[in-house]
Amino acid sequence: MKNRARHLASSPRWLLFPALLACSQLLAVPEAVPQQSRRNGVILHEYINPSPGLSSSSDGAGTATNAAGASAPNAPPARTAAASAPPHIPGQPPALSLEISDDEPIVTGDGPLFDTPQNQPNGPLDPRAAANQLDDLTDHVDPLQYFPQFEPSIIPYKRQVVQNHATRTPDGSYLIELRSHTYIPVELPDGSPLQKLPTEDAFWGSFIIRAEAGKYHPIPSVAPSQRVLRIESEPAVPISIVRDQADNFYVQTTYTGLIRLNIQLAAPRFYFDGELIQSVRWNDFPAALRPTLAPEIQAAARRVLTQLAISRQQTPHEALMRLIEHFRDFESRALPSSARTGDIFETIALGKIGVCRHRSHAFVITAHALGIPTRYIYNETHAFVEIYWPAQGWRRIDLGGAAENVDVRDHNRNRPLHDGTHVDPLPQPPAYLSELDRILGNNAASDQTSDASQTSPTQEETGHKHTSTTSTPPPHTPPATDATQAPTLEIAIDDEPAPSPQTQPAQRQETRQPTSLIITAASHQVLRGQTISLQGRLTAANGQPVPNQPVKILLGPTGATTPESTTLLGTTQTNTTGHFNGQFPIAPNLAIGRWTLTATFEGTPDLQPASSN
Repeated sequence: MKNRARHLASSPRWLLFPALLACSQLLAVPEAVPQQSRRNGVILHEYINPSPGLSSSSDGAGTATNAAGASAPNAPPARTAAASAPPHIPGQPPALSLEISDDEPIVTGDGPLFDTPQNQPNGPLDPRAAANQLDDLTDHVDPLQYFPQFEPSIIPYKRQVVQNHATRTPDGSYLIELRSHTYIPVELPDGSPLQKLPTEDAFWGSFIIRAEAGKYHPIPSVAPSQRVLRIESEPAVPISIVRDQADNFYVQTTYTGLIRLNIQLAAPRFYFDGELIQSVRWNDFPAALRPTLAPEIQAAARRVLTQLAISRQQTPHEALMRLIEHFRDFESRALPSSARTGDIFETIALGKIGVCRHRSHAFVITAHALGIPTRYIYNETHAFVEIYWPAQGWRRIDLGGAAENVDVRDHNRNRPLHDGTHVDPLPQPPAYLSELDRILGNNAASDQTSDASQTSPTQEETGHKHTSTTSTPPPHTPPATDATQAPTLEIAIDDEPAPSPQTQPAQRQETRQPTSLIITAASHQVLRGQTISLQGRLTAANGQPVPNQPVKILLGPTGATTPESTTLLGTTQTNTTGHFNGQFPIAPNLAIGRWTLTATFEGTPDLQPASSN
């Protein structure tokens, strides 16, 4: 088999508000060399170069040889991919293949193994590893790499590590860790696959596991209360799945060797974007989940809560909303010495400075002090939290602060995206929206390669309300010379707002308020027969968002000046913050060339029309 060339087309950059992706060129990845990852002087991972000389045995046992030909059973298996492999069909079970792409982590008993050294700013990727310390490195860490392992993709919310207990050392350091390592069996289907409920979303997870008999191998998850609908492996060996007290999930088997494991999961829709019941009382939280803090941590958290005017005198819903609003209002920048108070938790929480891991860590401590069950969650690129809400269950909450430059490593060009955060009913303070707008504005798609074998960029859900797009036939174009090759198209994005007319002809004075419409992120190159994803915002002249208004997306030849030369791809709608997003189909017979994408707003009795061109 030929080694599959690493993708050098564009890939997403994203910011979590809750999750917003725009396009960015993939970073060149250097050849892996033996390297160690350290945090505070402690070795977290030692990376091994997966030499081309390594190859898995034909029986899947994972025996490998090193460059000298000697047996090396513990070395990583070779990463290969068939160039002629058929494309994966979304919604269908993943292939049961033992081949490993360059873009796929290898699950081991000590966490994932990657093809290149990974910067892990949030901590080691094994839930049972050492506790994570609240640090003072509050500026962005770029670049980072994200590896999608579920379909539809939940980027960047993969639950790789979940921790649930905050502690404080005698020297004043704040740590967060997994409190219990007790394993609980997960129910697996006996025979026929199970069916998802109407209140659940279904996902496929596919993992390549370097299995060791009897050992627990941590795998990522989509939600704490996920159910296993279907499970299959190659080779067909006995598989069991367990979880710990924080709902980290692990695979165990009696087999030693390489395994491809495919799991179909069902997760409650509420976990992703559910609206919290407002009538919850403090004594409604289950006693088994009520958090405990050491007295010194409780005292520090109380001081923070007093400064924030948050207490149990308010309802749990009101207190939680205020807490979310505060921790979403942070800035990602270096911590100035003038902001330091002597207590790192109070410095971070009251100074409102830090990236995703600082916000999430401090949020957990503060929420625990109130009595709200909360967990700290992270993966290779992002950290966020989840809270337990009585009568509803666990709910994911993103606080922002994600890396601005993320290389999404995905070998599956057809992987769809989960729509789990289209509606965000949680507070969105000014800094949260400002960071969102800044990332949107800075993430215009860059020039990319035109190799037809490269995948079009994947776009993540923006976390904003999105109505179903209405597709219309594309403009008539000559048939492609070879429709099966799906050549790359060049599409220019009109990302500058056109001035809204200030006045009409002299006989009629325009009294409506001017508006501004911009496309803030979209793919400049797409493949025929696929979809193009875009995001944008509609605002009034005073900068206020224009909510709940339709926005039409048009496609026409670059340089076209008449409406007749463009075609409506579809219509989307702005959300409460004026943002809109959508995915729009590109016809398979569209002529190769330069095309321009334009967004238009037709106006209202109070607002003037606007166009992005």
